[in-house]
Formats: sequence, structure tokens, C-alpha cells
Amino acid sequence: MKKLIVLLVLASSSVFAQNVVTLKPANQAGLNAFSRFSMDDDSAAYLKGGEAVIGQSIVDTTANQLIVDYQNNELVSDEKYKDGLVRIKTVASAIKSDSSGRTVIVANGENNSAIYLYANKKDDKMQYLKKGSEIDFICYGEGLKSNGPVLGRCEFSSEFVEKVVKKINKNIDRASENNYAPQSLTELTILYTYKIYEHRLGPACLKSRSECKRVSGLVEDDNGKEQSDYSAKVMEIVAKNKQQYQDLLLLPEIN
Repeated sequence: MKKLIVLLVLASSSVFAQNVVTLKPANQAGLNAFSRFSMDDDSAAYLKGGEAVIGQSIVDTTANQLIVDYQNNELVSDEKYKDGLVRIKTVASAIKSDSSGRTVIVANGENNSAIYLYANKKDDKMQYLKKGSEIDFICYGEGLKSNGPVLGRCEFSSEFVEKVVKKINKNIDRASENNYAPQSLTELTILYTYKIYEHRLGPACLKSRSECKRVSGLVEDDNGKEQSDYSAKVMEIVAKNKQQYQDLLLLPEIN
């Protein structure tokens, strides 16, 4: 996924955002196949702790690290965690519920300190957690409360990633429609990558996943000429709505 990560940086830059055009595929089915392969490959790598596009906007931490960060500097920690996505791997010290019935997982740090993880709505799987359960959640940072750092809207990392993948694939299926617009920089990056190498990726990804993987690997090692040639063509086009993509987040919003 190194090629996608490099292009993601390009997509995030003001130069690219101001000159990007609607990247309609010549073959929508080929794009769909490439998107599914790319997102499945990326999500699997992320969940295993590897380099991945999905992980570029998610902060990884542990209970003790979160506590230490807030003890050292609350303002800096808010900048790092608050309102952003946080992946936390820890061990449950206690399972409780709040006044609304939401599950609250307590995870202890050192010296009698703790963090509090609030489940995203009601999740039946949470009921199977118990003291000592290993936790792998993606949450939103909610800052420092009276008892300690709080993470809210938590759900299992695998389930969050699945939602992201489904949302990106569902929207990218509409890339040939006139009213289509990318919903995230990750989606835009997949489109851009596919468009550059469509003549190679399209047939390969339609043939089989193994062939898609093989050709995607070759694309990873490309010397950049095709990318440069296509970028030059893109820059020649006067985009009708050149500000359209400047406010896109890395990942689509997940409710």
C-alpha cells in the first residue's frame, strides 16, 4: 500500500486539491474490483499492525500511555487525542454501565489510575467482555474528566474498519455517475491510483484477485513516469469546481 500512502500525501496537498478533476473510470467494474482488493488488503494490514492508509488518521495508544500523556500535559494531549480517532489496545479491569445503559469499560494504568471507554450505543458483543478481556477498540477522544481520560463511541476495531471499507466501496461504485463526489481522501486516492494505471489494473483486477495483487505489486514498483504523465494531463484541465475536495477528511465519517 506504499503507492496509495504516497498518493494520499499528494491528495492532501493544496496543489493537488486545487487541480483535481472528476476522475471518471473508463471501466467502472474494474475500479470496483480494484477498490475492493485495495481496501481489503489495507484493512487487513492495519488490523495486524502494518502500514496502511486507514491508520494514517488514527492514533494508536495504550491505557497507560494515554494516562501518562494527560498527566504530563493536558493541552498537548487534547490536541493529540480529543475529537479524533484513537485505537486502543488494553485489558479490561472492570465492565460497568452508565445511567443510560451504555457499557463502560474501565482499564487501569499504573498507580491506581484508569481510563474509561464508553461503548458506541448498545453493542450486544460488549456483554461478553469481562475483567481480564483483551480490548482492541477504535474510539473518539473525549478529553480528561474528573476520574481520568475518557474515550467515547468505542467499538471493536475490526467492526469500525469494516464500516469504513463498506462505505468507501459503496460510494466508489458510483464513480461513473454525473453527480458522484468522493467522500474521503482515501477514496479519492484509490480513484487517482486506478486512473493512472487503469489500462493495467482494470483487466488484472477483473480477472482475479491474485492477478490484481500481482499487478498492484508491479504498480508499487513503478518508477513514477506514468504517474507524472497523468498528473501533467490533470494539471492541464481547468476544474469546474477546483475547491471541491479541499475539506475532505482522510476517512469517511462513520456514525
